[in-house]
Amino acid sequence: MTLKGLVCGTNCCDNATQSCDTTTNTCVAKSTCDSSTHTACGTNCCDNATQTCSTTTNTCVAKSTCALPTHTVCGSNCCDNATQACDTINDACITCDTSTQTLCGGNCCDNATQGCNTVSNTCTTCDTSTHLVCGTNCCDSATQGCNTVNNTCITCDTSTHAVCGTNCCDFATQACDTNNNNTCVTITTCDPLNPTACTGGQACYSAMGFVCLTAGGGATGATCSEDMNCTRGDTCVRGGVCTPFCNPTGASACGTGVLCHDWGNGIGYCWCDFVHQTGCASGEACYYTDGCRTSGSTGTGGVCTSDSQCVPGDDCIQGVCAKLCSLADANTCGTGMLCASWNDESGYCRCDFFHQTGCTSGKACYPEGCQTAGSTGTGGACTSSPDCIQGDVCTNVGEIPGTCEQLCNPAGGGPACVSGTCQTDYDVFGSDALGICE
Repeated sequence: MTLKGLVCGTNCCDNATQSCDTTTNTCVAKSTCDSSTHTACGTNCCDNATQTCSTTTNTCVAKSTCALPTHTVCGSNCCDNATQACDTINDACITCDTSTQTLCGGNCCDNATQGCNTVSNTCTTCDTSTHLVCGTNCCDSATQGCNTVNNTCITCDTSTHAVCGTNCCDFATQACDTNNNNTCVTITTCDPLNPTACTGGQACYSAMGFVCLTAGGGATGATCSEDMNCTRGDTCVRGGVCTPFCNPTGASACGTGVLCHDWGNGIGYCWCDFVHQTGCASGEACYYTDGCRTSGSTGTGGVCTSDSQCVPGDDCIQGVCAKLCSLADANTCGTGMLCASWNDESGYCRCDFFHQTGCTSGKACYPEGCQTAGSTGTGGACTSSPDCIQGDVCTNVGEIPGTCEQLCNPAGGGPACVSGTCQTDYDVFGSDALGICE
């Protein structure tokens, strides 16, 4: 029998009129949402301006207004980066001392004595200075490695050997062939741009240098966790996507609108152009981390957890959709906006908080972006920068309350301090250092 629908528990949902409610594993009528302003969420339509979708309950919840970059969006919550982490399983903030602990599901593991068992998201007690967490086991770092297939400890001299399934591969002469039943094979070096040394179903992969290993089956665009997941001629990059190798200094074989990004040492990889939005199929958008994916619907300034949730031309930066721009072109962002450095290849557009330009009427520019101007004057108590008057920021945000202080540019060219001098003790992710007057 040929199914023309979507499997949902024991049901088969009609793709044309139904979707799967993953909470109850039943078929429900598809939501009819205006994709320009709303996002489908189970049987609901969430307003992109004020709501986000809780994938745990398939309901719309109010968006968090987080004081970035000191806080992180976590479902409908704002987690304090200094003392909390986001439990993405339950969309809840977990209070951990992040200087000594690590978030593990809904638990906080002591870095000195525990590690995270990622299979069950529980803390396993190990002396992590000498041992490695391996499922519910603790492997001696000096003599053992973790067999990640069944989470057991394998005795190897890990200073000279690598664990490969139940085998120990000699770093000097062998590589682990994961596509050939985790066997150790003699290293044969290769050139990924001309892999003639690889024969008999092998491909050239990055594994302690470029070596010949059994070719994987992941086609270009498939998700991956390592090179060996990808087909011959491809590599696993960015957010885990298979894409072809290319020569960054020669004629590009990547195709129309696709760029060859320089990986170093004369080797590159093909990736769509996320600034100019070329190189993807119709209906898709190009994202920095995810590559070509179905176009997202969350507009600039909206809350996000992944790049592909954002509209074409935006990426998810610090939990908010932001427009990407070219650092080489000052006019990419438009009048009054700046292109702030984000990575080696692009920037993102933000308003100019030094000169208070780039926002619409009635809005002020804060490190959090364009927000309705607050009324708390310099020296007053605040919980986030938009509480403060235009030109001020909220300092000591990790404390309640913080204090509104005048913003200034330590490099010069910004507003002069009404009182005090410009001190560089307030940084913003992806931008030049900010200063406050004190």
